[in-house]
This record gives sequence, structure tokens and C-alpha cells, in this order.
Amino acid sequence: MEKKAKKKIFTVITLSMVLWIYSHDHKYSSNYEVLDDIAYARYENGNIYIGNEEYINSLIDISEYDILVVDERNSSDPNFKIINSYRITDKDTRNDIICAICDYNSEYPCDYYRSVESMRLEWFIHNVSYNLHYEVDRSRDVDFEISEEDDYDSKVLSKLFKL
Repeated sequence: MEKKAKKKIFTVITLSMVLWIYSHDHKYSSNYEVLDDIAYARYENGNIYIGNEEYINSLIDISEYDILVVDERNSSDPNFKIINSYRITDKDTRNDIICAICDYNSEYPCDYYRSVESMRLEWFIHNVSYNLHYEVDRSRDVDFEISEEDDYDSKVLSKLFKL
């Protein structure tokens, strides 16, 4: 086969793959609610608790499906840290938790910003790392640090992984 023909076939296949990826977006529909309770929000399987480390450590009677989010926005590198984030493998559940964090950040404003897309990608990469047993102590929890916004702000990778 000629080089030109191979190049055309490669271009058509690559373009077809890109178009397929972009045309098959995952549609997220929120399934959580903000509460007026000890827990900040409730998602399909449990409660989402958000607060400083002292508050999170004071909680009792939490279930294995409850989500603990440490608000570390007053630290030297502001972030929200999701404890044992590796356990959440369903992307809609991850999206519910990320959206609850965004709601919390709006309700209790602070000089903190992370895009939803960058948080989705960082969490996904943490889970992949944890499942590959790569730096499990670091990948067990995900922390959405402001300083990492640019590292994980990739619409192409988000589309590729259908996050």
C-alpha cells in the first residue's frame, strides 16, 4: 500500500475516533441534596460531611458509605480533601460529591477556586493510581489543591475518559 493511502486511512480512523469520543458524552444528572443537618448533603448512598479536621474527627455513628471531606481552605495550599476517595468508583457519585463541595464553597465563600472538570480528572487519576497500587498512601485520598488546577484542567482528557 502506498504511503499516501496509509496516511489517509490513518487520518480517517483517527478523525472517526475523535468524533466518536466527542459525540458520546456522558450526561450527568445530579442526585444529591443539601441538608439543614449535621451532614452538609446527602447523596444516593449516604451523607456528605464537610468541615475542618476537628469537625470531621469529632463525627460519630457514620456509615461506611458516608463521605468525609476536610475543608483545608485556610492552609498554605488551600484544598478540600476527600478521605478514602478510592472507594468511590461511580462517576455520577463522584460528580454529586464534587457538586456538593462547590455548593459548600459558594455557601461559605473563601478565596478558593477549582473547576469541576479539573476535580473530576484529578479524582479519576487518583483512583487509577490507587488501583494500580501506585503511591497508595497519596492516592487513597484526593485533595483538590488550588495549586493543581492547571495540572488537571484538560478538557481533552476529561472527554477521553468520559468524566
